Amino acid sequence: MRTIPIISGGKYTLYAAATATMPVRTEIIILSVLESPEFHPCHNGTKCVKHRIGTYTADHSQSQAHLDIDLHGTLIIPGWDTPAIVGLMDSPPSPEKLHEILAANVNPHFERYELWVPCPDTLDSSTLTICE
Repeated sequence: MRTIPIISGGKYTLYAAATATMPVRTEIIILSVLESPEFHPCHNGTKCVKHRIGTYTADHSQSQAHLDIDLHGTLIIPGWDTPAIVGLMDSPPSPEKLHEILAANVNPHFERYELWVPCPDTLDSSTLTICE
């Protein structure tokens, strides 16, 4: 399984979403990185799949936690200066802004482009061509 190119001490913004109408935006600092993502089933009784990729601390928090993500549905953007993308269905970003967000993603496993494209077409992940 391919490694996600994140570094210890780096600041990242995560966007995780079940639907594009309410993505969860989390700013984190990476504390440690695993060499390869490890499978971890969810413990809340749902049929979700998570992979542990390291440990993190939330923005200026003293506590640390395991970084368990949905590899195929979580955008990982370097830095904290990222655009807010909540409520995409209410006011979708321009194709240019959406291209910028998706192009900044460093998660090579991300596949859930349909959550972020504000039209019924699919996104070509190789060129990040966005439908009109």
